[in-house]
Parts: sequence; structure tokens; C-alpha cells
Amino acid sequence: VNSDPVYVGTEDYGYGALPGIGSSYNAFRVSSAYTGRRPMLYVGANDGILHGFDANSTATGGQEVFAYIPNALFPKLSKLTSPAYVHQYYADGMSAAGDVYYDSEWRTLLAGSTGAGGRAVCTLDVTNPDAFGPRSVLWEFTNTDDADLGYTLAQQAVVRMQNGDWAVIVANGYNSDNGHAVLFVLDANTGTVLKKIDTGVGDTANKNGLSSPVAVDTNNDHGVDT
Repeated sequence: VNSDPVYVGTEDYGYGALPGIGSSYNAFRVSSAYTGRRPMLYVGANDGILHGFDANSTATGGQEVFAYIPNALFPKLSKLTSPAYVHQYYADGMSAAGDVYYDSEWRTLLAGSTGAGGRAVCTLDVTNPDAFGPRSVLWEFTNTDDADLGYTLAQQAVVRMQNGDWAVIVANGYNSDNGHAVLFVLDANTGTVLKKIDTGVGDTANKNGLSSPVAVDTNNDHGVDT
């Protein structure tokens, strides 16, 4: 319902201008594995699945390449078979993609969320969608990790920070346990909380929450300033 499709092709994020690692980014982008990789469309659905579809305009276009069910949704899946089923949200969140550098490698990550279906976000390695497997699931971050995470309707941002860290910026969404408006900065590789900004606005009686953050590079150094 709310999970807009996200296209992932071979976008140049400009990291070739970075000192030290820029040349490796340029090499990554001209490699045959990158230039020849399958373009993809990623979208969540109310079957509880984040789907990856072939985005080619050829005969393969529209075919599903892989599907991923966030762990946080497994307890809800049996309800889909109930004769008394009424509509529920499942994989209802928006996704975002970006290139990152860690473990001496460039990779393309997809940051997804469950939206109205649950209080969870996840990050997948989609560098090579045809080789997607268990190791491609990097991490999930849920309200069991931090009670300030609500229903994650907001779109995340995959970014490079000013200190060189690669991060996924996550707004906490709505109806969290504490009702505060909170911003999380999570390590792109591990999901570890690098920074948690609690505005302190909202409480259990009058709940607040943050919607999609916009990460801005004001001086064109390919790192987030604001």
C-alpha cells in the first residue's frame, strides 16, 4: 500500500572524488560485475515480502529475482491463512539504496522497512542481486533493540558521514513505546547505533514521531552535513 518501488541500477554517487578511496570507487563502477549487473526494482507487499524484480525492458523484465521476509514479520504470517482474515499491513515501508565502502570493498546496500506492518528496519547487500543469499542480509534493527523505534513509515537514507563512517539514517516513525520523536544513525554494515538523537518531544499520552529524514551535503564533499 505505502511501499513505493525503488529502482537500483548503476547510479554514480560521486564517491570517485573522495581522497584515498575514490580511485577504488571508480574501479568498482567500471568493473564488468557492476556495469553488467541486473537492474532491479525493489518493493514491499502485504504478503510480508520485500520483492526484488528484474527491471530490464527485455523478456526477463518483471521476473522476481529474490524475495526477503523480515524476521520481525514471521509471527504475523500465519494470519494470512485465517478464514477470518481482515486486512493487515506487512512489508509496507519504503526502501532506499546507496553505495558504501567497508571491509576494503564497495557495495550497494538496500535499506528497507516494515512500515505500518511492524517496527523494524533492515539492510541488505544487493551488490549482485543474482547472488543474493543468507549472507546478503546484513542486519535488522527492531523495537526489541530500542523501544523508541516505532512503525517505520519513513524512508531511510544510506549516506557517508563527515567522519568517514557509512551509515543508514532512520527516523523512528510513529507509535513508539515512549512516544518521542527520535532519529537514529546506524552503522551501514552492522546496524550498531552510532548516534541517537532524542528530541524529547512527545510522551506516552501524546505520542510524537519523525518522518523521512533528508540528508544534505551542503559543500559537495560527498558527506552529509545537515
